[in-house]
Amino acid sequence: MSDMVGKVEKKMLDEISEKIWSSFNILRGEISADDFHLVLFLLTIKRIGFKYEFLSNPVENQVSILDFLRHSDNVNASSIVDIYGVYDSLIYRLPKEKLVQLYEVIDSIDSKILDDNFLEIFDFILYKFLQSLGKFSGEFILPIELSRFMINIANPKHNAIIYNPFAGAASFGVLAPEQSNYIGQEINQTTWVVGVLRLLATNSFHSKSLILGDSIKQWNPTSLKFDLIIASPPFGMRLPFGISGKWGTIRNFENFAIEKGLDDLKNDGKMIILVPESFLFSSGQIANLRYHLIEQDLIESVISFPNGILHHTAIKTSVLVINKAKKSKGFINFIIADDFVINGVNKSKTLKDLDFVETISKGKESSFLKKISNEEVKSHDRVLDCQRYFLENFDGVKLNEFVTRIRGQRFNSGENGKWVKIKDLKDDNHNFYLDIDKIEEIPFIRRVSKIEESCLLISKIGRTLKPTFFEFSGESIYINDDILALRVDKKIALPIFVVMEFYKDYVIEQANSFRKGAVIPFLKVSDILSIKFDLPNLLEQQKQLDYFIELTSKLYDLEQQRDNLKSGIKKHQFDEFASLKHSLGAPRQNILSNAKTLIRFFENNNSNEFKVVNAKFFERYGIELKEVFNQFKNDINQISTILEKGENGLLVNDYKKELISLFEINEFIKGLSNNGFNFKINPKPLSDVDTIEKYLECNLTLLKILFDNIFTNANKYAFDSFDETNEVVIELGLIGNQLEVSIKNNGKPFPKNYSKEKFISKFSTNNVNKGKGIGGYDINRIAAYFGNEDWTFDLNTNPLYPVVFKFLFPIKNSVNEQ
Repeated sequence: MSDMVGKVEKKMLDEISEKIWSSFNILRGEISADDFHLVLFLLTIKRIGFKYEFLSNPVENQVSILDFLRHSDNVNASSIVDIYGVYDSLIYRLPKEKLVQLYEVIDSIDSKILDDNFLEIFDFILYKFLQSLGKFSGEFILPIELSRFMINIANPKHNAIIYNPFAGAASFGVLAPEQSNYIGQEINQTTWVVGVLRLLATNSFHSKSLILGDSIKQWNPTSLKFDLIIASPPFGMRLPFGISGKWGTIRNFENFAIEKGLDDLKNDGKMIILVPESFLFSSGQIANLRYHLIEQDLIESVISFPNGILHHTAIKTSVLVINKAKKSKGFINFIIADDFVINGVNKSKTLKDLDFVETISKGKESSFLKKISNEEVKSHDRVLDCQRYFLENFDGVKLNEFVTRIRGQRFNSGENGKWVKIKDLKDDNHNFYLDIDKIEEIPFIRRVSKIEESCLLISKIGRTLKPTFFEFSGESIYINDDILALRVDKKIALPIFVVMEFYKDYVIEQANSFRKGAVIPFLKVSDILSIKFDLPNLLEQQKQLDYFIELTSKLYDLEQQRDNLKSGIKKHQFDEFASLKHSLGAPRQNILSNAKTLIRFFENNNSNEFKVVNAKFFERYGIELKEVFNQFKNDINQISTILEKGENGLLVNDYKKELISLFEINEFIKGLSNNGFNFKINPKPLSDVDTIEKYLECNLTLLKILFDNIFTNANKYAFDSFDETNEVVIELGLIGNQLEVSIKNNGKPFPKNYSKEKFISKFSTNNVNKGKGIGGYDINRIAAYFGNEDWTFDLNTNPLYPVVFKFLFPIKNSVNEQ
């Protein structure tokens, strides 16, 4: 019977939550989507007894709410007064009819059910709201499973004094024991307001507080000593200025929090902190701090999470547990969370946190938990990345026992030679000889080493070692420090046999366990040389080589037969198109020429008359005259490119794909123009750290066509006229080794029962009077050409943005491709 009651209650809660979520539709187009947390404020004041009276105008509504809060005997009312100023202008700006509609939805919720389940309903709305906005990468709020995991492994006592710098929306305060003395600190006002509302929702605000303040400039404003310091500092970000510390200049948020936190913990206190992977192996001040933690035996656990556990960033993360009263002296628990992570849609990952905590709390060694002595960690140069400590003991021969590093003669930049880059190395176990004839002789822009003997070349950077054999025949090559040159002792190993072994799973597994860095993967030379090989005697090596050569020859013959079957004559029918292209040539050139002439005129015109005209034009249209004609020029150039490629329509394969850096992709979306559209384009690019050394294999002309088709569709169907709140949001994020491109608008939704299949069908349209139905067809073909045939088309599930396109394009690591 209780199960049935539970199901009924859950269904009722789901219905209430969905009803509140649907009320966001009322706000769409009236205030910025970032301000939709107004709904959470209105829910909060309903809970403490505010009766929604439909007054005559917004000003009176403001007075009514503020008057109620000031005279309420509810214990939380005074705290709400402190944050009311944030909502005052939002309430004033809402049209009366919209405010009434919103009141009606909220007022229709049963007060007892709302009060009994307030935190659950509140967080359902909050997480869904933040997910819709894309604010889910850790700087605002962590995934609930990760927050819960961190507070549970801390296991604070009932009355613990807890400090939470960089608190975000106060998730750790919500999850902390009810009677604990929680002190959070958050610098962003909007985030702070939402955090205060969340703490009010816990019914324990009397013992928990969230301070609006800067955790760097006003660290520990209470000057207390703490049982627990728990933090998720701004991820992957450097401090705006260096701070002098005990172990060198502090440049990162997490280093600052750890160094400061050690001084503010009680003698039996703990610190739980989320750190980027780089903290585990970086040099400089970070290494000095890490050495101190190990020497003082303060590290209890290092818990490693896979890519994707934090949304919208490719940076791997770990949780560091620092315990001044740790029980297992002299040992560190290295824990890998991968077995407790569920893969979801679009490469998302969810932590099974409760199972994970229960399992690791037993402290038993397993396939995901190893107890490693401090002495062994020191032998690994105090590197704390987990994977290396999980390698199975393999009784092989270390690479450094049968190779010697070739350093070569050093040459400075500015001189010329055959400079071998990582892109020139092979990644094919059937074709691993360096093709020196394809290496151009170019000036060196970095310091290089001259190699003038046969050797094995290994990439230190990237996700693969790219073992390549250079056979010296009198012509030298030059390499920089990203490539390692090794001389093989032929008395112990045959060089080609060693190359083959590099492609074996057991070698790749070792390399992966030593590889560091998610943004720029790399291997230290000492780690490469410590890789172990299964090395038989020379006679057995030669036998395996002979067998391999025979198989390679047969494979080559089969590939030749396949290529012959695939070859054929490509037919083209382009006479009519060529005639059309010729007819358009003169007017196209005239428009382009006139646009360039006007741009030059505008650039050289400083008269007051022109400035007045330009200012009026900008005031009305939000764009300067020069920019308008720049767009004319760019559009004509794009039309010319398409016409040159388009004898048979848009043939995507005719547009060569190139490696475009994510920095360029960032600049590309920031430069997209909304001129002529009924909406504003709101780009949300990647953070600078997420663009480093990452490339997208695409074609910018096709990418522009993809975006233009989506914009044109939104302009025709989603927005009838221009309004300041109309927007198309382009949000970039990293999920594993993929770039997520989300394009969403807050206009009218598509018709019911519309689908991706209808959208991408050629000549299928939502409205025959507005389009020919080819845009979706081209979007689909371009996405497939860029490696994402199964892109998603989310309709009517998000009241903030009822139309959401999501693409996942594979990322190339630049050093493997350049």
